[in-house]
Amino acid sequence: AECAPRVRKSWDELFRLGETEEGRHQLATIFRLCGLSQALKTRQDVMRLALMQLNAWDTMAMGNFPYPSNYLVYQQTQDPTVMLPAFPVRAACEHMSGSDVDTSIESLLAALRDASGVLYNASGVACFDLPEDPNFDGIWDYQWCTEMLPQETYFARDGRNDMFWASPMDMESVKQHCNDTFGVEPRPSWIATEFAGTAGATNIVFSN
Repeated sequence: AECAPRVRKSWDELFRLGETEEGRHQLATIFRLCGLSQALKTRQDVMRLALMQLNAWDTMAMGNFPYPSNYLVYQQTQDPTVMLPAFPVRAACEHMSGSDVDTSIESLLAALRDASGVLYNASGVACFDLPEDPNFDGIWDYQWCTEMLPQETYFARDGRNDMFWASPMDMESVKQHCNDTFGVEPRPSWIATEFAGTAGATNIVFSN
């Protein structure tokens, strides 16, 4: 019950600290980013940090198996012995629980760091590298750009029906990204045309 509201609450604090140089240094320290003094120079860097956290939750949800697995961490570690725990979303949410999480901004954001660390720190790293392009996800990103298959960081969010910050879908930015990265342009109606349906989905059940 505490997990989603606290994750949702954390974004305002993260973006607020990201407004100033001092706040960005504080964020780099809290999130244990590699190269502290250089890690977060701009607001765009802060957005990359936020998207990095968002991606962790989405990735853990995709691999939320009831047994330990390396399905989603092997691509990062190339080590078959490194495992995500069973029900990694539950494991992440454990970091967002407890009375001490809400005692300060630092403790709330540290809890968010440790939650995403269930994925990013599965192998026990000393610090975290900020991704150059949080929207880039290898072959999945290419599939989005050519077939409009799901790429979570592009989805519209409202901050009420999800636990992230409000952000409308921006197809113009997506098109620019796809063109710059792969030299292709998304076809928004491809799925509907190819499969004679609608460009959407229903009856999807997520359970934990």
